[in-house]
Amino acid sequence: MSRTLHPVLRTGAVTALALSLTATTVLPATAMPVVPDTAVLPVASTTADQPAGETGEDPAVATGQEASEVKGAQEQSLPLGGIDAEALPEVPEAVPEGPEVSEAPVTEQPEQTQQPEPSAEAPATEQPEQTLQPEPTDGTGVDEAPADENGAAATDEAEAELMSATLPESGAAVPAPESVDSGTRPSDVVLQDLQVKARSAPAPLEAAVAEEAEALTDSVMDKALSTTQDLEVEKIATLTQPVETMNFIVAGVTWDIEDAGQVTDVSLRVREGSGWTDWNSMEIHAGDEKPNADRVGTEPLISSGADAIQVRLTTVDGENPAGLELDLIDPGTADTDGKLEPASPASPALQQLEGQAGLSAPEAAAASTNSATHNSATAGAEFVPAVHPQQGPITGTAQAHTVATNYDNVLKPAIITRAQWGADESLTSDWGRTSTDLKAMYVHHTAGSNNYSASGAYAQIRGIYQYHAVTLDWQDIGYQFLVDKYGKIYQGRRGSIDAPVQGAQAGGFNTDTIGVSAMGNYDVASAPAAMVRAIERVLAWQAYRYDVDPTAQVTLTQSGKGTARWTSGTRTTQNTILGHRDTNLTACPGRYLYAQLPTIRRNVDSSVTSAIRSYGKYQQVQAPPQVVPARQAWTDGKLSIWWNKAPRTDYYKVFRRTAPVGSSSFGRWYYVGQVDGRYSSGSYAVSAGTTTQFAVRAFNDGGHSPLATVATHTRETVQTPPQVVPARQAWTDGKLSVWWHKAARTDYYKVFRRTAPVGSSSFGRWYYVGQVDGRYSSGSFAVAAGTRTQFAVRAFNDGGYSPLATVATYTRKVQAPPQVIPARQAWTDGKLSIWWNKAPRADYYKVFRRTAPVGSSNFGRWYYVREVDARYSSGSFAVAAGTRTQFAVRAYNDGGYSPLATVATYTRKVQAPPQVVPARQAWTDGKLSVWWHKAPRADYYKVFRRTAPVGSSNFGRWYYVREVDARYSSGSFEVAAGTRTQFAVRAFNDGGYSPLVTVATHTRTATR
Repeated sequence: MSRTLHPVLRTGAVTALALSLTATTVLPATAMPVVPDTAVLPVASTTADQPAGETGEDPAVATGQEASEVKGAQEQSLPLGGIDAEALPEVPEAVPEGPEVSEAPVTEQPEQTQQPEPSAEAPATEQPEQTLQPEPTDGTGVDEAPADENGAAATDEAEAELMSATLPESGAAVPAPESVDSGTRPSDVVLQDLQVKARSAPAPLEAAVAEEAEALTDSVMDKALSTTQDLEVEKIATLTQPVETMNFIVAGVTWDIEDAGQVTDVSLRVREGSGWTDWNSMEIHAGDEKPNADRVGTEPLISSGADAIQVRLTTVDGENPAGLELDLIDPGTADTDGKLEPASPASPALQQLEGQAGLSAPEAAAASTNSATHNSATAGAEFVPAVHPQQGPITGTAQAHTVATNYDNVLKPAIITRAQWGADESLTSDWGRTSTDLKAMYVHHTAGSNNYSASGAYAQIRGIYQYHAVTLDWQDIGYQFLVDKYGKIYQGRRGSIDAPVQGAQAGGFNTDTIGVSAMGNYDVASAPAAMVRAIERVLAWQAYRYDVDPTAQVTLTQSGKGTARWTSGTRTTQNTILGHRDTNLTACPGRYLYAQLPTIRRNVDSSVTSAIRSYGKYQQVQAPPQVVPARQAWTDGKLSIWWNKAPRTDYYKVFRRTAPVGSSSFGRWYYVGQVDGRYSSGSYAVSAGTTTQFAVRAFNDGGHSPLATVATHTRETVQTPPQVVPARQAWTDGKLSVWWHKAARTDYYKVFRRTAPVGSSSFGRWYYVGQVDGRYSSGSFAVAAGTRTQFAVRAFNDGGYSPLATVATYTRKVQAPPQVIPARQAWTDGKLSIWWNKAPRADYYKVFRRTAPVGSSNFGRWYYVREVDARYSSGSFAVAAGTRTQFAVRAYNDGGYSPLATVATYTRKVQAPPQVVPARQAWTDGKLSVWWHKAPRADYYKVFRRTAPVGSSNFGRWYYVREVDARYSSGSFEVAAGTRTQFAVRAFNDGGYSPLVTVATHTRTATR
């Protein structure tokens, strides 16, 4: 079967290699495929398999130009759940039950893959001062001081040894992964059990089965979670056949958050241009990336282009989570992809400062990389999908301000903005949660395909953005910045160029940190030099701007769980420039890029030092002092709060936390709103049955004050109202009036409605109609004709609400009006007046018109003309000249409408005017006055003019001059000096127009 992929998808990849989990603490819930240590991997190529015009040196369209329209973007969500029996390998018939069989056959256990020793676990009760660490791999942790020169040299030696590894030869693409060895496959009994499970609850994916499906069944258990343990294999809850889908770049699996802890493994394999990838075990999010989230899922699998997929999912109990879906994204293409010069320009001083630091620009590094890798064995760069997590709460546009200094952007690199790579800003919203300081900077990789083009980088970012912001409902992309293999820098999260906005890039450690993500998989290849230099540029800019020492260490406090290594509240000492895997259970940013971090730190430090020598050290504005509470008052059902104004304050942020009445166990602080620094008060709601505290923090460009509690208020629980009791109902003035008895302790009522067809008791769902103040207990509501309608009422107060009570039921039957009967017609004052007989039960009429040429019966379609109130049964309508026109009327009421009835037909024939006859002309007051004889049947005249040079008869084309009402037959017109000018007139009416006739000719010589 031939396959034509989307333009972005055509740079096909070969087979998939999984990431090696090198973290010292093993993640029990997710099986991470391990790359053998003997597989020495290549540098990601920046020239391999690039279509024409798709290299890193694409010609720019225009500096600062925004992205053109993105075309071809599409999404596809497919419901998942259950095991497709056709996806399982064949096994012998099930062994019959009986005394002869006591247990399933035992399969030989393979040699165990040695795992790194886990780090010390945190104690059950965490103390704020604890600084538990994984086994240090880069000089971090509480047991060791910051690396000195000797330690750095040792690390650099290891890095140099790793980075100088010989590149392997490229192998041929494999259409499908080889099947698992017999020694590591689950027992036949377990496979038989899975067959039985599949037959008992089949749920095949609703998509076409791929032609390679049968060949792939033997490898269906490859890299399954603990494949040698039958017990784990039995917990497979979903297994699809390899199915064909739309073309996509991004894929992921999501489910309802209620089952967030049930899923233990999600594995995907996809078909790209060169064949099927291996199984890829995806990282799973814990659901704390967004407050009040209702969906969770995997990190996106990022392909260079795929059109088929297979899904395997295991859970704690072998049951599927609710709402399980496969989500596919094709981010489309834009003509400007890969061709725009950054709209956010670099600092004019950047290259000079880097030169003083002895550093090259990414552009020079890109040229060097292209030359070195042009003939690389990786010309067909290998596809490796994303398998690392991006955790933590995220925000949209940050409220934080930049540092108040004239030189805070002297190291700023050029950045491709969101508008340039095509971010749909309607997908982004602001949660109001921002970082006010920057303590550490993470280096990530997207773990996607390394085989992308310059234009493909734009598409990949759009795909990641769509998956993060919409599919996972994070409402923005997780990273603050991204860097491609050509050394181009992209803005990630909205607001990240202006401030250290909080992202979703390091679960548990998103506050006061940012993340820079390298696009590609650098656990299987070395990052190109251009990419590394671009990463250093971003980090140096941020380090100088926010006074971060690139070679120092900092103490971070874990907030939440996500995939972080410890428990919430644990403190850990880390490098200010660190890898994602230093604090989280992931292989990110890949072993090859991780090994370059010491060099990155030194180069960043050199850039920052150069900037300090030339422009001085960063000077921070003094943050405001702590806010002092003033007073509080309960007014109109809200708590009014005042505090004393804090010096140097630009604005305040108000936070709230609650505890049950009588308890001091308050929950976490939640952001409520922002108050301008000119004011120092606000009114806020307090939920019944809670003790609520409000706190305020003052902000300026220098930072923020400590959080200060300014008010505490307890609102006792209120007893909910009793169920509403119906009173009576009446049909009045075309509406149903409903009364009910007032319910005690009621603040307001809500009215709901549901309907069923006349004669049926199958009512639909309840729909909200409106709210009624608690002082009243009645209302009038519309009832649709031909329905049986019920109304229900629920009483509300601060304590809650009463059960829903049906207070009225009404059936409205209405017969449609009969067909309209025509009466008469008359042509009056240039219009056709039409009358018809009034139709019984009509509420209003609609009039329609259709036309045909004079003498023809080929009428066109009916067109709506107007509506006529049922109190009337006539109207006057225009008829175009030269047409045969029919009018039809239909009567309407709530029960429906009558058949369309033709009520009038009229033919309007009009003879065109005769040719105009010229009368006279005269040169008067510098203009030519022209007269002609009035033409019979003329409604108006049009005057035209043409000119020729004096003495010539070569006149140009006629040009329209003006229109003259038919009541007149003359006009005065200008004649240009040095020209011979003619004037012509044509007479018009509804029947057409007369031939053009010349009525005057005048020659005006040139004047000096």
